[in-house]
Amino acid sequence: MDEKLERLLAYRTTNYVMFLPSQYQECSFQNFDWTDQKPGIWGTILNFIEDKLLDKKQRPFKGLFLFGSFGVGKSHLLAGIYRVIAAKLEDVSELQFIEFAELIDGIKHRFGETGASASFEQIFKSCDYLFLDDITSTRMTEFSIDILEKFIQYRYSNGLRTCITSQFGIEKLDFLSFHARSRLFEMCVPLEIKGRDRRLE
Repeated sequence: MDEKLERLLAYRTTNYVMFLPSQYQECSFQNFDWTDQKPGIWGTILNFIEDKLLDKKQRPFKGLFLFGSFGVGKSHLLAGIYRVIAAKLEDVSELQFIEFAELIDGIKHRFGETGASASFEQIFKSCDYLFLDDITSTRMTEFSIDILEKFIQYRYSNGLRTCITSQFGIEKLDFLSFHARSRLFEMCVPLEIKGRDRRLE
């Protein structure tokens, strides 16, 4: 077994899964199928966990952008990373996992409640680690694009670590402005997740 993959599989995971959707609460590196993945992927994930993914100012603020087709395990892998990071942190309130569609619905449903929408949004926008799942799962409206671009800008400007999953690579997110895509490239390392659609098995 590759030495870096062996180190990755040895990481302790947390049982603290309160913020994970129920279908991902058992996801881990140990039950992820690594067969179709390039060796560089687990090395990059290991660097992220060990604070060795550096930005252009040599700060460990880079995140991950996991992309690939339906059912290849992007969300599974994202949840596995979340559980390892949660095991390392003393304050898990600085770690948030949310599906993009749920984030948009949560903001919309709190409109009209004094300060509620802004407070809900701020929890996810300003946390130390944000795990934002499937930004291409919902129809992109002017509202949802505006929210996503605000999140990207805020987290980029504040050097906050962000991990995202998407069906498409950053360069194909043509609903985003050029500046938003450029910032994503700078703040996240793109990793293509390959494989078959495991949901069909």
